Amino acid sequence: DRARWERLILKFLDNDSLRSIGVECVWRSGISERVLRKMLDLYCKGSIYSRAFGGFWLSARENGISQELVEEIVRTLLDQKDNQSLSVCVELVQDYFCHNKEGKKELLPEGLIFKLLTSPGFFENDHNTMSGYYWHVIAKQFREQYPARDLELFSVILGNLHNLSSIRSMSYPSQIADEITKNYPKDTWKLVSAALEGESRNKYYILTWLGEFGFEDGPEIGAIRYFDPQDVMSWVRAKPDERAKLIRDALPKTLDESAGGKVTRGVEDLSLRLI
Repeated sequence: DRARWERLILKFLDNDSLRSIGVECVWRSGISERVLRKMLDLYCKGSIYSRAFGGFWLSARENGISQELVEEIVRTLLDQKDNQSLSVCVELVQDYFCHNKEGKKELLPEGLIFKLLTSPGFFENDHNTMSGYYWHVIAKQFREQYPARDLELFSVILGNLHNLSSIRSMSYPSQIADEITKNYPKDTWKLVSAALEGESRNKYYILTWLGEFGFEDGPEIGAIRYFDPQDVMSWVRAKPDERAKLIRDALPKTLDESAGGKVTRGVEDLSLRLI
């Protein structure tokens, strides 16, 4: 009796002492638009936490939950954050838009999902493995559907490298930055070189991302390999004394030009001429 079930859930949610039981019942017995709107109202009033919206979105379409309501919930959780709202949002979006049983990828709402992907709070909690995985799934689908936003997304990731793990397998945003760099080497180098020119505290972390660091089973492939060597060398030659020294630690550890050593060879040759 779905109507009776809904009345009982709403009654639990209306009662201060039974509200937590109502949330538990939603997790275990299903959802409806009326129940979700009641929960959203309670969240806006501070009566429940964002975690109440987690864990049941795989069945949301089967339960007739509209995309309009899903977007409203995500928007509210982003605007009125608590300490778990971002984790809940990426799980919700991944389940609702990216985990279709028929294998179909739903069209992501562009502005809202870009706001989610670039939320500063996410990068500050990059250590959350499952949230990172959900973020990565959403980011890949977003890039497929809105490739024109790649450089904006890259710019945000570049500005948050100081918050991310230097080990690529543990940092999904760094992996996305790698993929965007491969697709747009000239455009991304303009952003990277401009950041290296600044006084940003992020400079060290950009060089770490550019270079090779063997903290895992094998050496990491530094992102500097993805740029056009001529672009990198043109930038270095413009201020050779300063820039050759700056970028040296990020150079591929090889002189083999087929393995990324062209920039290494160029910078070392330039450095020898400056001595």
